[in-house]
Amino acid sequence: MTAPLSTAVQDYLKAIHALGGADRAVSPNEIAAALEVRGSSVTGMLKRLAKDGFIKYESRGGARLAGRGLKEARRVVRRHRLVELFLTRVLGLDWSEVDAEAEALEHVISPRLEEALAAHLGEPLEDPHGHPIPTPTGELRHRDLKRL
Repeated sequence: MTAPLSTAVQDYLKAIHALGGADRAVSPNEIAAALEVRGSSVTGMLKRLAKDGFIKYESRGGARLAGRGLKEARRVVRRHRLVELFLTRVLGLDWSEVDAEAEALEHVISPRLEEALAAHLGEPLEDPHGHPIPTPTGELRHRDLKRL
């Protein structure tokens, strides 16, 4: 069994995913801004993530999630969004305050607790903000939304 990923690795993968790194290369500057860290820190982490097979990275081209990185990023996103939904639906917290709580909890819940949350919530498709929740296999349901 592999060791759990560090919080920092999970945060980078989730940030790259949120910036569109499943479909395009994301620049280190975009990642630095999203995570509110220095560019030099980003470069070092991107090299490490590439070495470990999570991303494809070129210094001038940016970072794009590889298959392994996409799987891990969506696993973190799934846990985050399940926790948000649990906090609003079951504990009655306001949807505007659950992001910070979910940010902390997404890194520490076990796969078993993730399954239990999803089952208790009825395998939900969206979080309280309307964002799709990845399936246990990491798939995102496509939504045909129209801009207002």
